[in-house]
Amino acid sequence: MADISFCPLQLKLADWREKRSGDFSVVSVMAYLALAALSTTISFRVYKSVLQAVQKTDDGHPFK
Repeated sequence: MADISFCPLQLKLADWREKRSGDFSVVSVMAYLALAALSTTISFRVYKSVLQAVQKTDDGHPFK
């Protein structure tokens, strides 16, 4: 089996050294914000669709 070695720059970029449990990277924060926005948008669309079906209104598409 080949011995794989990494240079210090690769380890620093991958953030494998001195990782504290409370740290969040910028990428993970952005991913969580995007997931929250997506969840909110889907919930709003489902809510408007159910409301339209129950009330039988002709409001149309909620994002028009």
